[in-house]
Amino acid sequence: MDRAKGNEAEALELSNDLLRSLHAALLMQFPGRIVGDFWRRNPMVTNGVTLSPSQTVEHLWHEDKTTPMEHVLRACGDLEWFLVERGHEATPLVREALEGLGRGLYLAPRRLLAGLEPLLTRLFRSENMREVVLDHLHLSAQRIFPGLVLKQVASVTQSGYTVSIVMLAVNTDDGLNALALDTEFFAALPIRMVPRAMGLPAYEEVVALADGRSVEAIAAPATAELRNGRFLINGDFHGEEIGFHTFCNRHGIDAGSLGIPDWPVILITNDYICRRRKRVVLRAGCTYGAPAALVSVRYLGGIKTPQNPLSPIIRELVDGPSPQWKKAEQLHYSLLDELSGCHVFVYKTNKGSIMVDNRHLASKVPANILRMILRAYISDGRTDFEHRQFIDNPEIVSDPDNPNFALRLGRLIKILERKCPDVELKRTGRGSFALRANRRIEYREE
Repeated sequence: MDRAKGNEAEALELSNDLLRSLHAALLMQFPGRIVGDFWRRNPMVTNGVTLSPSQTVEHLWHEDKTTPMEHVLRACGDLEWFLVERGHEATPLVREALEGLGRGLYLAPRRLLAGLEPLLTRLFRSENMREVVLDHLHLSAQRIFPGLVLKQVASVTQSGYTVSIVMLAVNTDDGLNALALDTEFFAALPIRMVPRAMGLPAYEEVVALADGRSVEAIAAPATAELRNGRFLINGDFHGEEIGFHTFCNRHGIDAGSLGIPDWPVILITNDYICRRRKRVVLRAGCTYGAPAALVSVRYLGGIKTPQNPLSPIIRELVDGPSPQWKKAEQLHYSLLDELSGCHVFVYKTNKGSIMVDNRHLASKVPANILRMILRAYISDGRTDFEHRQFIDNPEIVSDPDNPNFALRLGRLIKILERKCPDVELKRTGRGSFALRANRRIEYREE
């Protein structure tokens, strides 16, 4: 049985950082058609309402918004099989999200920097900076998921190497519980890469010791069964049943004092390689069906601290998004156009500007001209206009004796040609023009 909590997932919210990074990685590696298929298969449900694919991707692109945990679990759980069904592996995609786009993190630089303040003093004084990063890992994790419990629960140093065990769980009404996420993809690999965000080498080795998902779910479609305490896959022995607290004691963890429940788990003793997924999906030495995720982090001390460990983060804040993120953003908006089948215009009343599909389009007079056009088009379907209708509007023409409206309209025409070519303003005669739209238009004011 899969005991990892999803049962309270609807009430929990996760920042968009994780899904946004995975979405961007999908865009960088696959055609928009495939990315669109993934979100059609995994639409977001909020307040009992199922969002359209375009609404889903539009929502998750905002790094300051949150997504219901239930949707995050479903999308992340489906990602690998979605790719496998199309002949692709998931590992390169996850690495692209972390290494290519995130420079070692799922978290946006601005949000990471905001969480670093408590460790700045130790950061610059410590001779083992990677230890400091690991000690304060919970600060970054809680930026993504405020309800996550992440803490070191055991540590030993020998021959220059430190081995620390990190627990990840979520607080629910039933106590601590693991989430039904792949610990290797969404905990071990991200933790290993965190030091790279500060110009340090990745941790030497990070492996999963406990995973909340059930062995039956992971091994499927293979036949998995527990027979007399022995775990078999397609009849072959791969592990044994063990109490979780017993397993923790073997690794120097006092699970009872941490509030971790105790129940039988499956300890894998022989790797199980899934031929379709082309990787080890059940790893020897790791327990499954666990009440909390555990990750072992092995790293060498004495790594020289960079002169300014925050420079990679600050550089991206100053210079703006990396070329990879800029490319991903272009692909995202192209996909949004393809999914929506319409252009959404929003006039910002407090700024006097107008946006299209979440992108700035125009401000001041050009924005006010378009505002009048779209209001008339939405309210009564009007597409033909005359200059004199606009000259009387003081927000467009401040001096009626010198309106110069044709010049102002020309600026708006050029803006649309450059930024939204599907919507066109076409001159139809002296003092008149028409709106021509090749896509459905939605308009609102905020």
